[in-house]
Amino acid sequence: MDSQQWMACSILLLVIIGSFGNALSFLLFSRPHMKCSSVNVLLCALSFIDFSLLLLSIPTFVIPNLDLWLSAVTFLAYVLKLIYPLNLIMQTCSVYTMLVITFERWTAVCRPLQVRVWCTPKKSRLAVLCIFVFAVLYNFARFFEYRLIHTTDGAIYERWLRDPTNYR
Repeated sequence: MDSQQWMACSILLLVIIGSFGNALSFLLFSRPHMKCSSVNVLLCALSFIDFSLLLLSIPTFVIPNLDLWLSAVTFLAYVLKLIYPLNLIMQTCSVYTMLVITFERWTAVCRPLQVRVWCTPKKSRLAVLCIFVFAVLYNFARFFEYRLIHTTDGAIYERWLRDPTNYR
């Protein structure tokens, strides 16, 4: 096994452990009596987003380095062209959800009189929806970042938007 395969196996192990933890967190925070707090709504969303991010990282970072699909180069190229932007959307959602959680906790500590007005479960759900819409719009160009090239061996993908030769 070379270093890329070791790295892929390490990532897969972290994905399995992280998926288990995020699935448990999601089950815990999605119970009806836990949804009455704004921070619990945000933590439920964060655990779902991180679970999705971990699952999307398997075809993006693990499978190409394990040489499992050498015969299916075309299928892998199409999968990566679609899943890589989705992975970045989930990553953006995760970062901004953490930012909203930080703001919510800062409000609870530094502005305790306004916390009941500013931090409600409804506003937390709205914030998660806004974060998702923003992440999709922000990363929409990523769907066009790579171009598929059909060869005799199948389809491969190449960088297209960030290729410096396109802008000379």
